[in-house]
Amino acid sequence: MNSQREQPPSNSPLNKGRELSLKNLLNVGILARSLTLFLFLWAAVASAEPKRIVSIAPSFTEILYALGAGPQVVGTTLYCDYPAEALKTEKIGDVLNPNVEKIISLKPDIVFAGNWKWNVPQKLRAAGIQVVEVPDAQTLDDVFQRFTLIAGKINKL
Repeated sequence: MNSQREQPPSNSPLNKGRELSLKNLLNVGILARSLTLFLFLWAAVASAEPKRIVSIAPSFTEILYALGAGPQVVGTTLYCDYPAEALKTEKIGDVLNPNVEKIISLKPDIVFAGNWKWNVPQKLRAAGIQVVEVPDAQTLDDVFQRFTLIAGKINKL
């Protein structure tokens, strides 16, 4: 007895199904690899930490340093003096009158600004800079929400 199976002729309908299956498997493999590559690149972009940060309030600066983002902070206000490392950053003016041109010149990836009624965030956004407007903190829960917001924006959650 012959233990080897006989193969159907190449023009047989049975072979066409086998070719189609192989073709589908190849397409699925290509699709899976493309999807994997897309997800990998998306995750890399989504999880990228900002390299250059500007803080327009002393409390934001303190939070950034507490989260370990001090080396990325390139600009702070004249009143940002804690921690001591914040004194070594470029000064961008004060909380109420930040120098927009100075901020733009620092080429930040992200700017943390107060959620006040002013035009600074709009000017920075018009220059292509991501601005996070942080709400005022009135309660302890608000302070926690600030930490969470800032940590999430710099991928430190």
